[in-house]
Order: sequence, then structure tokens, then C-alpha cells
Amino acid sequence: MNRTLTRRELFTFGTAVVAFGAGCDRATPPAAEKREAPAPPPRGVGTRVVAGVELRELFPSGGTEASPVIVAIHGRGDHPSSWVERWSRFPRAAQVVLPRAFTPFGDGFSWFELAREMSDEQVAASLGAAEAKLWPAIAMTSGTRPLFVTGFSQGGMLSFAIAARHGERVTKAFPVAGRCPASLLPTSGGKVAPVVALHGTSDPVIAFAKGQAAVDAFRKAGTEATMIPYPDVPHTMTGDMHARLWQELASAMPS
Repeated sequence: MNRTLTRRELFTFGTAVVAFGAGCDRATPPAAEKREAPAPPPRGVGTRVVAGVELRELFPSGGTEASPVIVAIHGRGDHPSSWVERWSRFPRAAQVVLPRAFTPFGDGFSWFELAREMSDEQVAASLGAAEAKLWPAIAMTSGTRPLFVTGFSQGGMLSFAIAARHGERVTKAFPVAGRCPASLLPTSGGKVAPVVALHGTSDPVIAFAKGQAAVDAFRKAGTEATMIPYPDVPHTMTGDMHARLWQELASAMPS
């Protein structure tokens, strides 16, 4: 008896080839990992375009299109391909969505313009426009399922913005090495998603104090907000940070 293949089954037969690159704001793996040959993409990986945004999707630990959704947003100069192998090992059933940024930058892509000389208002306008362009793809993909958002650097900034703007849909956000301009921070009275942020205290790119200020603003707006500091860690994501992120994500997901 003939039947129509599901999108996940089509992905399984159409596995993509992963290319690894380097970028100035990407999450840098430990040196030992850099020497390893890139692993082939896991079964179930596929790429599609939703609302004009290219998405790499995978289904770790037996996840299906009915599972909770985790959106993991890369940093400037990075690419979703470099996140596939790690996220394929996530220990809970999920649909992991890895969106690709819009503008070519170095060996990867950038979500929005960001420079040290930009004012807070200019950063807010740039970040806000990128969030508005990315959100429809996230909303269309996740539907009404539990939705978790995380990201590194520019991805962390987008995670803060998404949590502030879409608290009615986001179950919880986990920004890593991010911050949020003042005009995009939540205010009391609206629905705001809870956040757990991770940030190195020696970050020279996005100062720890700016990440802490964003967490404080979320807490002031009436939501649960926690900062997990990593002493002496610069602008990177260490193995310990990855492990803690997954621990926090897993504990927030429905059993």
C-alpha cells in the first residue's frame, strides 16, 4: 500500500553535507575538538526555507515533529552546519531548529550590523529588525508546541529580544554571551518569557555587565530570570557551558 512520506522521512533520505568554518563571534570549541575530523551529519537532518529563512532541522533522541522545539541561533561569522554534530547528541527528544543568518560575514553569516561605535538606539534598531525577520519562521515551525530559544553572541542577543517580545509563545530562553538594548528590554505588565543566561565574566566583546543588566531587567519585569556566570571565561562557549545549557534545557522541557 502506497503512502506519502513525512517531511522527516524525506529529510532522512536527503541528508545534507556539513561544512565547518570559523568566525569572529562563533562559539569556539575546545582545542582538542578542533583536531577531530568533522562527523557526518546524523540521520534526519534536513534544510528548508520558512518565511524566507533557511533552517537546518534535526531530531535528536528519537524526536519527531510533535516534540518540543529548540531554536539554537548561531553567532556572527558562524553557520548552522557547525552546530549540527553537537546538537544531534542532545539527550532529550526534540525538534532542533538551526536558522541561518541573513548576511554573509567572513566564513559564515551575520544576523545584523553591530559595531562598537553604534549607539544603544542603533543597536536596538538593527537587532529589532533582525528579530522581526526571524520570528515568523520560528512561529510557523513551532506552532503551539513548547518552544525554547537559545543562542550565542548575536544569537544570545536575539534570544533576549525574542523572550521579551514573544513571552506568550516562548516557554523559556537561554541566551549565551548576549545582551539586550534598553528599548528592547521588557517592561512590567506584559507577558515575558523566563530566561536563564550564561556569560563569561571576562568577555571582551559583549561585557558580562551588559548581560547581567538584561537579566536584571527581565526580573524587574516580573519574570523568572537567572544569570550563571563563568569566571575568567572570554567570548566563547566552553564545554562546561554547553553541559550546563543542556542541563537547564532538559530540566525545563516537559517530561
